[in-house]
Amino acid sequence: MTQPIKFSPCLRTITKIFAETVLSTGLGRFQAEPGPMDRVEGARLRSMFLPKLSREGQKAIGDNLSFVRCQLNHYGVQIEEKEFSGNGTALMKKVLQEGKCDRVPGHILELQQKMHVEWLGQRTPAQLSTLPDYVIAKYFLSFGQPDPTKTTFIVGIPLGRDIDVYSEEMTKAASNIAGLYHKKALGLKTHTLFIGWDAAAVEKAASGHVVQEKSLDINHGHTPV
Repeated sequence: MTQPIKFSPCLRTITKIFAETVLSTGLGRFQAEPGPMDRVEGARLRSMFLPKLSREGQKAIGDNLSFVRCQLNHYGVQIEEKEFSGNGTALMKKVLQEGKCDRVPGHILELQQKMHVEWLGQRTPAQLSTLPDYVIAKYFLSFGQPDPTKTTFIVGIPLGRDIDVYSEEMTKAASNIAGLYHKKALGLKTHTLFIGWDAAAVEKAASGHVVQEKSLDINHGHTPV
């Protein structure tokens, strides 16, 4: 079970301003309550509700009676409760016709980014082992660009004992970053991918994995250079 995420006072304040309707899940997704539910792009919402409720729209509402409320929260649309009736179809049509779901407000996008960064900072290599792009972003990128100064230790990503799709995806993600080295180590109990900017240090960590397996903290995965 995913542990509750604790955000800083700053983010809690921002979240409260946003009526405490937005949260980040265990997969780092930005979702709205009541739900939780992902954001649906404005163009798709228009096709679902305009000029009339489509089959896709009917299914969305049927699957979650709070669909309209969730999407309004995602787009920061504030309404009076008296405006909402039934399943919210009429209100959603009105909001879409007024262009209120054409784009996500800047303050919500900012909140989404801040919450994601903090969520990512609380995840361990083990918790991110099935999310290669998040591993690379957390340890090796700054503003979307490779940053050798961001992480000065070798990161060990614990994977399944057998070579699987996550292992391949993690290896591919590391290979796509110029100057980043990686090497797999298959221990008696664990399969770990070591990643870092120093080729010799990566090699050393991988070579010593079997010996260090018992003492290696897989939950944190940090091997000092």
